[in-house]
Amino acid sequence: MYRSSPRARRMPLGRWGLAAGVLALSAVALTGCGLKPSTSYVPAVGPGSITPLDGAEGVELTVTSKSFTEQLLLGKIAVLAGTAAGFDVTDLSNLPGSQPTRELILSGQADVLWEYTGTAWLTYLGQAEAIADQGEMWQAVHDRDIENGLTWGTPAPMNNTFALAVRSEAVAELGGITTMSQLAALPVEDRTFCVESEFNSRPDGMNPILKRYGLERGAADGVPDGNIGI
Repeated sequence: MYRSSPRARRMPLGRWGLAAGVLALSAVALTGCGLKPSTSYVPAVGPGSITPLDGAEGVELTVTSKSFTEQLLLGKIAVLAGTAAGFDVTDLSNLPGSQPTRELILSGQADVLWEYTGTAWLTYLGQAEAIADQGEMWQAVHDRDIENGLTWGTPAPMNNTFALAVRSEAVAELGGITTMSQLAALPVEDRTFCVESEFNSRPDGMNPILKRYGLERGAADGVPDGNIGI
Protein backbone atom coordinates (compact mmCIF):
# COMPACT_ATOMS: atom_id res chain seq x y z
CA MET A 1 0.00 0.00 0.00
CA TYR A 2 2.84 2.39 0.76
CA ARG A 3 6.03 3.59 -0.85
CA SER A 4 9.01 4.01 1.43
CA SER A 5 10.77 7.37 1.32
CA PRO A 6 13.44 9.08 3.43
CA ARG A 7 10.66 11.12 5.09
CA ALA A 8 8.04 8.53 5.85
CA ARG A 9 5.71 6.66 3.50
CA ARG A 10 3.52 7.71 0.65
CA MET A 11 0.04 6.60 -0.20
CA PRO A 12 -1.42 8.07 -3.40
CA LEU A 13 -4.90 6.61 -3.62
CA GLY A 14 -6.95 6.12 -6.77
CA ARG A 15 -9.94 7.32 -9.02
CA TRP A 16 -12.91 5.56 -10.47
CA GLY A 17 -12.07 3.65 -7.31
CA LEU A 18 -10.44 5.86 -4.75
CA ALA A 19 -7.59 3.66 -3.77
CA ALA A 20 -6.24 2.25 -0.56
CA GLY A 21 -8.49 1.28 2.26
CA VAL A 22 -10.82 3.74 3.89
CA LEU A 23 -9.54 4.49 7.38
CA ALA A 24 -12.20 4.65 10.07
CA LEU A 25 -12.08 6.26 13.49
CA SER A 26 -14.64 5.93 16.21
CA ALA A 27 -15.35 8.17 19.19
CA VAL A 28 -13.72 11.22 17.61
CA ALA A 29 -14.06 14.14 19.99
CA LEU A 30 -15.40 17.32 18.39
CA THR A 31 -15.07 20.58 20.25
CA GLY A 32 -16.47 24.03 19.65
CA CYS A 33 -19.19 25.01 17.24
CA GLY A 34 -19.57 26.87 13.98
CA LEU A 35 -17.45 26.75 10.84
CA LYS A 36 -13.68 27.00 10.96
CA PRO A 37 -11.08 27.15 8.15
CA SER A 38 -10.23 23.61 7.09
CA THR A 39 -6.53 24.41 6.96
CA SER A 40 -6.43 25.26 10.65
CA TYR A 41 -8.96 22.87 12.19
CA VAL A 42 -8.56 19.17 12.86
CA PRO A 43 -10.70 17.54 15.56
CA ALA A 44 -8.98 15.89 18.49
CA VAL A 45 -8.37 12.16 18.18
CA GLY A 46 -9.88 9.89 20.81
CA PRO A 47 -9.88 6.13 21.41
CA GLY A 48 -11.03 4.19 18.38
CA SER A 49 -10.30 1.25 16.11
CA ILE A 50 -6.87 2.55 15.03
CA THR A 51 -4.16 1.88 17.59
CA PRO A 52 -0.55 3.12 17.59
CA LEU A 53 1.75 1.27 15.21
CA ASP A 54 5.14 -0.02 16.24
CA GLY A 55 7.78 2.31 14.85
CA ALA A 56 5.38 5.20 14.11
CA GLU A 57 6.40 7.33 17.08
CA GLY A 58 8.59 10.23 15.98
CA VAL A 59 8.08 9.48 12.26
CA GLU A 60 6.91 12.53 10.32
CA LEU A 61 3.95 12.07 7.98
CA THR A 62 2.67 14.91 5.80
CA VAL A 63 -0.85 14.69 4.37
CA THR A 64 -2.04 16.77 1.45
CA SER A 65 -5.35 17.10 -0.38
CA LYS A 66 -7.07 19.25 -2.98
CA SER A 67 -9.48 21.99 -1.99
CA PHE A 68 -12.92 20.59 -2.82
CA THR A 69 -15.22 19.01 -0.24
CA GLU A 70 -14.55 15.33 -0.93
CA GLN A 71 -10.80 15.85 -0.87
CA LEU A 72 -10.96 17.90 2.32
CA LEU A 73 -12.89 15.13 4.06
CA LEU A 74 -10.50 12.43 2.87
CA GLY A 75 -7.50 14.55 3.78
CA LYS A 76 -8.77 15.14 7.30
CA ILE A 77 -9.56 11.43 7.70
CA ALA A 78 -5.95 10.66 6.74
CA VAL A 79 -4.69 13.26 9.24
CA LEU A 80 -6.81 11.79 12.03
CA ALA A 81 -5.91 8.21 11.14
CA GLY A 82 -2.20 8.98 10.94
CA THR A 83 -2.31 10.76 14.29
CA ALA A 84 -4.21 7.89 15.91
CA ALA A 85 -1.61 5.46 14.51
CA GLY A 86 1.12 7.41 16.27
CA PHE A 87 2.74 9.40 13.45
CA ASP A 88 3.83 13.02 13.81
CA VAL A 89 1.36 14.35 11.23
CA THR A 90 1.58 17.64 9.33
CA ASP A 91 -1.64 18.77 7.66
CA LEU A 92 -1.12 20.27 4.17
CA SER A 93 -4.67 19.69 2.95
CA ASN A 94 -6.75 22.22 1.01
CA LEU A 95 -4.34 22.91 -1.85
CA PRO A 96 -5.95 24.56 -4.90
CA GLY A 97 -5.83 22.21 -7.88
CA SER A 98 -4.45 18.81 -8.79
CA GLN A 99 -1.01 19.82 -10.01
CA PRO A 100 0.14 21.39 -6.72
CA THR A 101 -0.79 18.27 -4.74
CA ARG A 102 0.93 16.06 -7.30
CA GLU A 103 4.09 18.17 -7.08
CA LEU A 104 4.13 17.92 -3.29
CA ILE A 105 4.03 14.13 -3.51
CA LEU A 106 6.63 13.90 -6.29
CA SER A 107 9.02 16.28 -4.52
CA GLY A 108 8.78 14.47 -1.19
CA GLN A 109 7.20 17.44 0.58
CA ALA A 110 4.06 15.34 1.25
CA ASP A 111 3.61 11.64 1.90
CA VAL A 112 -0.10 10.86 1.70
CA LEU A 113 -2.70 11.84 -0.92
CA TRP A 114 -6.04 10.37 -1.90
CA GLU A 115 -5.91 10.49 -5.69
CA TYR A 116 -7.97 9.43 -8.69
CA THR A 117 -6.81 7.05 -11.39
CA GLY A 118 -8.57 9.02 -14.13
CA THR A 119 -6.82 12.24 -13.12
CA ALA A 120 -3.47 10.47 -12.93
CA TRP A 121 -3.85 8.68 -16.26
CA LEU A 122 -5.06 11.66 -18.30
CA THR A 123 -3.60 14.68 -16.53
CA TYR A 124 -0.37 13.53 -14.93
CA LEU A 125 0.65 10.69 -17.23
CA GLY A 126 -0.52 12.43 -20.41
CA GLN A 127 -2.65 9.65 -21.88
CA ALA A 128 -5.22 10.57 -24.54
CA GLU A 129 -8.04 8.21 -23.52
CA ALA A 130 -9.24 6.69 -20.28
CA ILE A 131 -9.49 2.93 -19.73
CA ALA A 132 -13.12 1.90 -19.21
CA ASP A 133 -12.44 -1.04 -16.88
CA GLN A 134 -11.75 0.29 -13.37
CA GLY A 135 -9.40 -2.53 -12.43
CA GLU A 136 -7.39 -2.19 -15.61
CA MET A 137 -7.21 1.57 -15.14
CA TRP A 138 -5.88 1.20 -11.60
CA GLN A 139 -3.28 -1.35 -12.69
CA ALA A 140 -2.10 0.79 -15.59
CA VAL A 141 -1.70 3.86 -13.37
CA HIS A 142 -0.04 1.81 -10.63
CA ASP A 143 2.49 0.35 -13.06
CA ARG A 144 3.32 3.71 -14.67
CA ASP A 145 3.62 5.64 -11.40
CA ILE A 146 6.02 3.06 -9.94
CA GLU A 147 8.50 4.60 -12.38
CA ASN A 148 7.89 7.96 -10.70
CA GLY A 149 8.57 6.55 -7.24
CA LEU A 150 4.89 6.45 -6.23
CA THR A 151 2.88 3.45 -5.09
CA TRP A 152 -0.91 3.31 -5.40
CA GLY A 153 -2.74 1.51 -2.60
CA THR A 154 -5.48 -1.05 -3.01
CA PRO A 155 -8.54 0.66 -4.59
CA ALA A 156 -11.14 1.82 -2.11
CA PRO A 157 -14.65 0.34 -2.43
CA MET A 158 -16.27 3.43 -3.93
CA ASN A 159 -16.46 5.09 -7.31
CA ASN A 160 -15.88 8.74 -8.14
CA THR A 161 -17.16 9.73 -11.56
CA PHE A 162 -18.10 13.13 -12.93
CA ALA A 163 -21.76 13.53 -13.85
CA LEU A 164 -24.18 16.29 -14.80
CA ALA A 165 -27.15 16.93 -12.54
CA VAL A 166 -30.36 18.81 -13.34
CA ARG A 167 -32.51 20.61 -10.79
CA SER A 168 -35.62 18.54 -10.10
CA GLU A 169 -38.01 21.33 -11.06
CA ALA A 170 -36.02 22.03 -14.24
CA VAL A 171 -36.56 18.53 -15.62
CA ALA A 172 -40.19 19.31 -16.46
CA GLU A 173 -39.33 22.84 -17.59
CA LEU A 174 -36.84 21.39 -20.08
CA GLY A 175 -39.34 18.95 -21.55
CA GLY A 176 -38.55 15.97 -19.35
CA ILE A 177 -34.83 15.79 -20.15
CA THR A 178 -33.19 12.64 -18.76
CA THR A 179 -30.24 11.91 -21.09
CA MET A 180 -27.15 13.67 -22.36
CA SER A 181 -28.23 13.17 -25.95
CA GLN A 182 -31.22 15.43 -25.35
CA LEU A 183 -29.00 18.45 -24.73
CA ALA A 184 -28.74 19.22 -28.45
CA ALA A 185 -32.53 19.41 -28.73
CA LEU A 186 -32.79 22.17 -26.11
CA PRO A 187 -33.03 25.81 -27.19
CA VAL A 188 -29.66 27.54 -26.99
CA GLU A 189 -30.80 29.72 -24.08
CA ASP A 190 -31.57 26.59 -22.05
CA ARG A 191 -28.15 25.00 -22.58
CA THR A 192 -26.72 26.47 -19.40
CA PHE A 193 -24.15 24.75 -17.20
CA CYS A 194 -22.29 25.30 -13.96
CA VAL A 195 -19.11 23.22 -13.83
CA GLU A 196 -16.17 22.74 -11.49
CA SER A 197 -13.00 24.48 -12.69
CA GLU A 198 -10.92 21.32 -13.12
CA PHE A 199 -13.66 19.53 -15.05
CA ASN A 200 -13.87 22.59 -17.28
CA SER A 201 -10.26 22.13 -18.41
CA ARG A 202 -9.82 18.35 -18.26
CA PRO A 203 -9.10 16.48 -21.50
CA ASP A 204 -12.06 14.24 -20.63
CA GLY A 205 -14.16 17.09 -19.26
CA MET A 206 -16.62 19.70 -20.47
CA ASN A 207 -15.34 20.33 -23.98
CA PRO A 208 -15.19 16.66 -25.02
CA ILE A 209 -18.70 16.10 -23.63
CA LEU A 210 -20.12 18.93 -25.69
CA LYS A 211 -18.30 17.72 -28.79
CA ARG A 212 -19.55 14.17 -28.24
CA TYR A 213 -23.14 15.39 -28.40
CA GLY A 214 -22.67 17.70 -31.37
CA LEU A 215 -22.47 20.98 -29.46
CA GLU A 216 -19.71 23.46 -30.22
CA ARG A 217 -18.51 25.48 -27.28
CA GLY A 218 -18.48 29.21 -27.95
CA ALA A 219 -20.72 28.95 -31.01
CA ALA A 220 -23.93 30.96 -31.13
CA ASP A 221 -25.86 27.87 -32.17
CA GLY A 222 -23.98 25.56 -29.80
CA VAL A 223 -23.15 26.49 -26.21
CA PRO A 224 -22.11 30.16 -26.00
CA ASP A 225 -19.35 30.88 -23.49
CA GLY A 226 -21.78 32.92 -21.43
CA ASN A 227 -23.87 29.79 -20.87
CA ILE A 228 -21.13 28.11 -18.85
CA GLY A 229 -20.44 29.19 -15.28
CA ILE A 230 -17.34 28.03 -13.43
